[in-house]
Amino acid sequence: MSINNLLNLKKAQIRIFPFHTNDTSFILYNDLPTSYLLSLLIWKLWFNLNQFVFDYVYHTKKYIDKTLINLSDYKEDYFIFYLENYYHSSNYAMWFLSLVLDKIEELETKPHIIIHTIKTPSEEIKKLIEKYDFMLLVVNWDFEEFFYKLFWNNSPIEEISNIYYRDDSWKIYINEKANVVSDLDNYVLPAYASKYYTNFAKSKDYVISMLDEDDETTDKDIYYKRPKEQVIESFRYSSETAVMLTTWRWCKYNCSYCYRWVKYSAIRQISLDTIKKDLDYLSELKYEYVYLYDDCFITTNMDRLEALVDLLSKYDFVYWISVRFEVCSSEVLDKISKLRIEKIQIWLQSISIEGNKETKRWFNKTRFEETLWKLGSLWIKVSLDLIIWLPWEWLKWFLKTFNYAISLNPSGIHVNTLFLNPWTELYKKQKEYWITTDNSKSIASLFHVNTVKSSNDFSEKDVIMAKKYVSYYMKKIKSIDFVLR
Repeated sequence: MSINNLLNLKKAQIRIFPFHTNDTSFILYNDLPTSYLLSLLIWKLWFNLNQFVFDYVYHTKKYIDKTLINLSDYKEDYFIFYLENYYHSSNYAMWFLSLVLDKIEELETKPHIIIHTIKTPSEEIKKLIEKYDFMLLVVNWDFEEFFYKLFWNNSPIEEISNIYYRDDSWKIYINEKANVVSDLDNYVLPAYASKYYTNFAKSKDYVISMLDEDDETTDKDIYYKRPKEQVIESFRYSSETAVMLTTWRWCKYNCSYCYRWVKYSAIRQISLDTIKKDLDYLSELKYEYVYLYDDCFITTNMDRLEALVDLLSKYDFVYWISVRFEVCSSEVLDKISKLRIEKIQIWLQSISIEGNKETKRWFNKTRFEETLWKLGSLWIKVSLDLIIWLPWEWLKWFLKTFNYAISLNPSGIHVNTLFLNPWTELYKKQKEYWITTDNSKSIASLFHVNTVKSSNDFSEKDVIMAKKYVSYYMKKIKSIDFVLR
């Protein structure tokens, strides 16, 4: 297998594995990176929709066993694996991929393997390609950029940046250049794939079967524990009524635990003209809900924010957004009040003074509650994000944060176990913070996040207690949408 095989993509059958490592219900309406790629391939590069099979990756042993058993029956010529989407990284994705690749190695006829990741060190990708000699290509930045240049610009493979591949002599090549795509308007936005998602989304019965409570999970620390009734309820936001969009790819903050700053620090906004075209199309398709899946919706300058809000307000959509409360000034909240916002996700993480200092966050109780009061007066639901195992934060502080979050009576509380990503400042200081991680997952430790096992003041026993505490309230309080991972 060589890179020349890529020229056959236009005529090939392709199986895509999107990893849904966030909320399981997301698959019901839209998967952002898949939407971007699908829109580009079909609407601009003239691929045929019938070429694609979508195999959504679930977090259960049942799904994994089913996939491994059926691999020999898959007839597609190419397998495309998303190790990351634009906003999430997953050690589960790497662990799953290692199982699949080991199984493929046993097959007589092997598919061509294409992998997507983001700004991964070249030596780690090389390990992966060397281990599996049937691997064709790794794209190490914007996935669309590769296909755009190959099939639209007809660029020679050696001139395309941020890719890793084999030539006909099996030699591994690394086209590692610093440049990234700055003009996202070159690509068709994901709305143009939306009308096809009804066909791709799994049925309710299938989703529920994959979330069988009696099913043994692959990794209980990273499995999203979400009650079945909540998953069922999420079907009202189906592929027929809800869709995801983004207005930029970046994050201007540099939280010490977050890989997004490191990986997506290039500030790239989508033009308002392009966003308008996408919204016009979604309006024609009669969508009701638009999830603006920007990492933090309110991080642009006031002029950009005002213009964006003015544009969004011209449509009848109900919006969901994510924010940092630190940027929710009265002026900002007045501006977004023009929109029909149903839900805002706020990245609270912790109320610990020392914990926030070490992670480059900030918390002020008075300011935070003023923000929530203002959002409540606008009839906007609030969901809070928390993290277990932040540095210099012991069990007492996590419980204080969690109890405080409950006292605010939000619509949802998402509790996340800390992952240690090799690109972050927290990773560089792991000895200082006495951090240990679970590196037991095959090649998962090559270039993805590791689940933290213990830190300076937070033991393994402490995290068990924290999760039991959260689980207790998940069963007790039905009015709050809890997610524990």
